[in-house]
Amino acid sequence: MIKKYALIFLVFDFQMAWTQNSVNSKIDSLKSLLAKTTIDTTKVNLNNSLSINYTAINTSEGIKYGETALKLAKKIKFRKGIASAYKVIADNQWANSDFENAKQNLEQALNFSQNQLQKADILISYGLVYTSLDQYTVALEYYFKALEIYEELKFEKGAIGAFSNIGNLYYYLKNYDKSIDYINKALVYNLKSGNTMETIRNYGNLGNAYT
Repeated sequence: MIKKYALIFLVFDFQMAWTQNSVNSKIDSLKSLLAKTTIDTTKVNLNNSLSINYTAINTSEGIKYGETALKLAKKIKFRKGIASAYKVIADNQWANSDFENAKQNLEQALNFSQNQLQKADILISYGLVYTSLDQYTVALEYYFKALEIYEELKFEKGAIGAFSNIGNLYYYLKNYDKSIDYINKALVYNLKSGNTMETIRNYGNLGNAYT
């Protein structure tokens, strides 16, 4: 039993270390690109990318980069960039448990969204907020709306995330059969694409649902 738990913690520690190293490397690359570009729309996109990468490690920095992107996007009237900036600010606020401000910024993001894919990504963020507020049935509505769009667009990466989130919510709702069904749908895609970390997460969630 001790060896079993030791292995679980080792896998978890490895995953966390790998994720943080990967994020730090991505942030360094984005900062390097930002320092070189002179194109305003590219600056907006890079600041938004920096913001979302900071979500897991430093929400204050994430919000700062999102606000920089928002200010510039408004100045140049770049509506897609404005929507993305509101979303990444909201994602950092969600990560910081500032749920009310996150909802307000997601509403703005939806108002400025320019295409169905961008709308679906915002709906996923809404789902995360309502999941954190323990409003699981509301969160499910947002996830299913997003999933419908992802499937219409044949956007597998988005569908995988929606499947996983839906499966986890059904677990919280103690509907274990549906939880297993949706997590397995995510697992099939992750195995096919070779996404090791998400595959590990899916197996862990399946283990919870089966027990």
